[in-house]
Amino acid sequence: MNYTNEKIVKGKRTYFREDLDITKWENVEKEMKKLEAEEINSAEGLIKYLEKVGELSDILPEEMAWRYITMTRFADKPENEKKFNEFYAGIIAKCKPYDFKFNRKFYDSPYRKELDEKKYTLLNQIISNDIELYREENIPLQVKEKELANKYGAAFSKLTVIYKGEEKTLSQLSPFLKDPDRKVREEVWNLRMNKMMEMRDEFNKLFDEMKGLRVQQAKNAGFDNYRDYMHQAKGRFSYAPAGNRRTLYLYERCRIAQKCSDIIARSRSCYAYICHERYQARSL
Repeated sequence: MNYTNEKIVKGKRTYFREDLDITKWENVEKEMKKLEAEEINSAEGLIKYLEKVGELSDILPEEMAWRYITMTRFADKPENEKKFNEFYAGIIAKCKPYDFKFNRKFYDSPYRKELDEKKYTLLNQIISNDIELYREENIPLQVKEKELANKYGAAFSKLTVIYKGEEKTLSQLSPFLKDPDRKVREEVWNLRMNKMMEMRDEFNKLFDEMKGLRVQQAKNAGFDNYRDYMHQAKGRFSYAPAGNRRTLYLYERCRIAQKCSDIIARSRSCYAYICHERYQARSL
């Protein structure tokens, strides 16, 4: 593992003030409305518009990321989870309708056709996909899903076990799962699984609630199941879910075939060795 003491330098903002308080919705909404009303008069103006939208899209998730880090680092303080959920529900979720409008504004612009088709093919595909999947009724479901995910994260991060005389979280045990010694891996794996089984009922309840929310989001977007919905939501344009199953199937077949080949090769080697030993014994 490589370590460095080099500090991360935060990039300067081009289109938004450094002192913009994004923890208040009225401030964020004001900027959103400016972007919504902005006129675009050229292909260059369209690209500049995207840069503005992109910069604001970087600023907001950065705040959310720091709140998430604080929440997971100090899982014993419920106020951190509350701050994260409040920011997601009060800021991020409220931005989603504007994000949809920005996407439409770009996609419907007559100047989009003047852009280099080859250079912007993927961008056009991504934005078109986001427009197609957007459903306003999914926003409150996504807020609730995020809250449930945070509940799971908070519960999981509090789980600790004693390993070699030291109290460790389950995440701190993860490196030992890669230990060359199988006995170490087995011991650590059992410690983790046994501890998680203590939370089985709570985790199962969270999973069932989350599953219901996810299935409903998929149905709202016109999909039969959540897998197909998320496959498209993640922008996996180069292959279909069914193709993915086929790929996994072929991979497993190859893996099993390779293992069988290794076993056969070892068997043949052993057989040849036995025959050689018998021949030597008869020669004596």
